[in-house]
Amino acid sequence: LKFLTSDAALNFYRYSEIRDCNEFISRIPDADFTTPGIDTRLAAEARFIRAMLYERMVFIHGDIPLVTEPQTLDFFPSRDGQRQVVFDFVLSELDEIASILPASYSGANNGRITKWAAYALKARACLNAIGWHSNPSSMYDMAETACREIINNGGFSLDPGIMGFKLLFLPDSDIGGSS
Repeated sequence: LKFLTSDAALNFYRYSEIRDCNEFISRIPDADFTTPGIDTRLAAEARFIRAMLYERMVFIHGDIPLVTEPQTLDFFPSRDGQRQVVFDFVLSELDEIASILPASYSGANNGRITKWAAYALKARACLNAIGWHSNPSSMYDMAETACREIINNGGFSLDPGIMGFKLLFLPDSDIGGSS
């Protein structure tokens, strides 16, 4: 199977979305908020989305340009970037984002991006890089470290045994398969 950028389902060259993230990130310091610290959290959420877009593009397209500043609407980057540089940027962003975002939310904010999402995306990025990275062993190690952080400190649990696995595929799995 060959990935073609012309295939609509696989076309993940998402610089218009990255442009939106860059614009948001650059403008948020000038915005006024009544809740202290929300500007930092919102910028971290936008950075997460940008890192997720770059992670997908690096996986599908390989070498891509890294654009982290706002650009004009007629800006179209050329495909001259280096995969490793973009990948390192993604990992660095996710580490920093994980240190900013909260571990959980409540009420109306339930479902927002948490530090655990940043660690999970980092693990996925590392596992996806095993096939092309010059040091696959380090990718396994980084993925394990990110997953260990989630497992040891995230407060999550799985239903035990084979029945727990089976519950993942039932309609009530959104609430842990426990009902």
